[in-house]
Amino acid sequence: MYKIAFIGGSINSIAGYPHYIASQMDKRFEVVAGAFSTDSVINKKTAETVES
Repeated sequence: MYKIAFIGGSINSIAGYPHYIASQMDKRFEVVAGAFSTDSVINKKTAETVES
């Protein structure tokens, strides 16, 4: 399993979620970190979405 991190791509981003979905399609990538947004609330909400 490869470990990946996202820079950008928060839940209010047009490209973030599709990139996350693409990374999960073959079940070879595990998201282990992310700096999704400079807004700490949005960053946390995005991280919780990715964990689900």
